[in-house]
Amino acid sequence: MLKLNHKKHDITLASFPNYGPGPVEEIPGYEHEYLLDGIRREQAINRYGISVTEKGRIAASCMLFSCGGPTGVSQHSAIVHNDSCVIVIGQFAVSLYLPSLKLEWVAKADPESETCFGIYYSDTQKCFISHGEIVIARISLQGEVIWRASGADIFSEGFSLHYDHVDTVDFNGRAYSFDIETGREITS
Repeated sequence: MLKLNHKKHDITLASFPNYGPGPVEEIPGYEHEYLLDGIRREQAINRYGISVTEKGRIAASCMLFSCGGPTGVSQHSAIVHNDSCVIVIGQFAVSLYLPSLKLEWVAKADPESETCFGIYYSDTQKCFISHGEIVIARISLQGEVIWRASGADIFSEGFSLHYDHVDTVDFNGRAYSFDIETGREITS
């Protein structure tokens, strides 16, 4: 579970790993439902519930359903930027307007591996950076994928966002640095 704040609202992001794929039981209490990439509920591998509360009362709620690789909620699964909550689930980055949780945009951030580990905001470049299993992606504030960069193996051994570049390490210990502006690998 991940808890975030936005103005006078509390945001909670929770994963429902016991719900699929296969027949879907009703998950009570969520007013909106977003099925990403045209999937049916029973095809979903990933199910996230998002709720916005104000003074302990639910102001809005939704469920996100996605296919792709299984992902769970972590400290880097979502960020608040201005009046949006940007979430990674499966291979997607999703922006929800706050506090209503209306869908703003969906970007396929890591189509090669189907799993995103985290979402970050680059203040210098005014964009989002998705840390995917195989792909690092730059996403505009409007949800357009600007570039994607990949390595030889899974980016599972570290990730850090810097002023003008991203550092990450793959499963085999190979380090990569990608320029945030261009997506090109920086070599020494």
